[in-house]
Amino acid sequence: MTHRLDLNALRAIAVAGVVAFHLKINLLSGGFSGVDVFFVLSGFLMTKIIADGIEGRKFSFARFYAARVRRIVPGLLATCSAVLIFGYFWVDPIKYEEMARSAVYSLLFVSNINLWKQVGYFDIGANEKWFLHTWSLSVEWQFYLLYPPAMYLLYRVFRTRRRVGTSIKIAILLSFALSVVLAGVRPASAFFLLPTRAWEMLAGGAVALSPIDLPQRFKRPFGLIGLCLIGASFLIYDSLTPWPSFGCLLPVVGAVMVIAARDDGLPLYRNPAVIWTGLWSYGIYLAHWPVIVGVEYLALPWPAVTSFCLIAAIMAGCTLLAHLASAESIRRLWEAKIGTYGRVAFGAAFLLVGTSAAGIALTNGGEWRQPENLEVFRASRLAMGDWDYPSGTCNGLSFSEELRPCHVGARRGRRTLIIGDSFAQQLFSRAREISDNDPTRGFTFVTSAGCPPIVNINRTGVGFRCDTFIDKALKYAESSDFDHVMFVSMWYNYFKIESKNVCFIGKNGCAVARTSEEVLPLLGGALDAMEVRLRQIRAGGKSLTVVLPFPYSKVDVPSVLVKNTFLGRAAQGVNDIEIDVLFEDYDAIRAKLKGLADNVGATLLDPMEFLCVERHCPTLDGKGIPYYRDSSHLRSSTIRSDRFVFLDKFM
Repeated sequence: MTHRLDLNALRAIAVAGVVAFHLKINLLSGGFSGVDVFFVLSGFLMTKIIADGIEGRKFSFARFYAARVRRIVPGLLATCSAVLIFGYFWVDPIKYEEMARSAVYSLLFVSNINLWKQVGYFDIGANEKWFLHTWSLSVEWQFYLLYPPAMYLLYRVFRTRRRVGTSIKIAILLSFALSVVLAGVRPASAFFLLPTRAWEMLAGGAVALSPIDLPQRFKRPFGLIGLCLIGASFLIYDSLTPWPSFGCLLPVVGAVMVIAARDDGLPLYRNPAVIWTGLWSYGIYLAHWPVIVGVEYLALPWPAVTSFCLIAAIMAGCTLLAHLASAESIRRLWEAKIGTYGRVAFGAAFLLVGTSAAGIALTNGGEWRQPENLEVFRASRLAMGDWDYPSGTCNGLSFSEELRPCHVGARRGRRTLIIGDSFAQQLFSRAREISDNDPTRGFTFVTSAGCPPIVNINRTGVGFRCDTFIDKALKYAESSDFDHVMFVSMWYNYFKIESKNVCFIGKNGCAVARTSEEVLPLLGGALDAMEVRLRQIRAGGKSLTVVLPFPYSKVDVPSVLVKNTFLGRAAQGVNDIEIDVLFEDYDAIRAKLKGLADNVGATLLDPMEFLCVERHCPTLDGKGIPYYRDSSHLRSSTIRSDRFVFLDKFM
């Protein structure tokens, strides 16, 4: 296939959007849709190769897969090697173990499945995943594995390109419909998995199988409209947009239009910077994310500028190396007699990197690098995993929007219902402790992580369904024979203006507070509606307790402790929590919650009064072991300790 400047320009635009998004350039908040442009391009190119080969009776599965390996694996292998070498010297054992495991998943092209089980692409924790960006390579590779045999079978059944193209279009509709459904209720599944991404690659395939024959005078405007659609997706979308869903049509249709226009004469496409960026787009994509994560990890100054300069330096070095050893000379070496030895060396390198990564993961991230700090590393690792709540079965709503309650202790006797977010889930280990010591006590947890237990409020993020959850939870509280109902939450953090975490449901939809002055009236309206529901619960003879936030840190306590210990700056970053700093500007919200409790005759519990001394709350015990498993959640063993015996009389 001849080199097309328009396709090269699409690569440049796509990678520029992705890098800009990861550098947190606000103007290009939808730059992540550049990946969707890559998907369309891949689908177009692969379909053309496969269809032309089958129709010309010269298609070879072996040659196809070998070409994909040569195109994708060397760069990925080099990236994994470089990141692992960097990690050996600069990354603490816990993060190094995560890095090594991610490298293995990336080399096996299943990182999308691993990430799907762990974290959402736009979640805060995703910023610490060194190989997060390889999810798209895994999706593409899975597509490459399945697509050639599928196309071969379609040609055997339907014989003609037109009929095969029709079947591809049907598959596009089915995959797109699935992505729309799952984007709203299972956003991680929709984002990371092949079935909901296949339609984007198949859209490119449809152009290859059914090219649009445009008159010459229409090609330029047709392609420009496509570029505008891609540009619009970069500008108007953000991390709160359901993805991939209807919004994904903009970059996909835009890429399809540019490909279909076949206009290589546009001056933009001939710009040297665009040509260079397109040619090096794969390398830029591979290098940029580990650099950004590394800069953040080391807390280097001016992270966006520093990251950009490092990425540019790396790519300049790669360009120089490529100039010294041209692709043509590499190709000759590969195809020459000594190519067999080269393939053996390549296979050996793959095994070496893969087994090294596996070895690092299996040895707890190379704790042996600093044996003098083993106690800190192991205590922090234990803290991170110290969580009893069965979140997999007792969190949020089921797919059919039913509650998933979790029961502890007696089903009869004095029973307490605990409603809230992940702060409520913290109490699970305490409830188990109480019920073990008193067989007449029983507890039921109805929780949804990330959802404040207030009616008429929803999260602006995708997939939460907070309004539905709390409505069902309150109905459950009214209709069930509990003696006591507790409402436990992080409360304050949801109403930060800068994060726009929540929206308030009213007659005109779900309104997001844009200023601090707007928050209190909107929250007041929601709490008024909540008061009505709580009075109904009280009318059933149930007592109520509203639990204000437990103290929480602004840093991931065990993670920062390990990192700073490894880097020789252990005294930094892990300090006592200062209540006045943590809850600055939240007095008015606290007063409203207190007013709600007073109005319905509920007990108001402020854990700070029991856990903090002189407005300071410790994050580590006397031996330097974390009380927390992350930045905000207390460890289950901490909740079970005597420090939290005060909870018993409120539960």
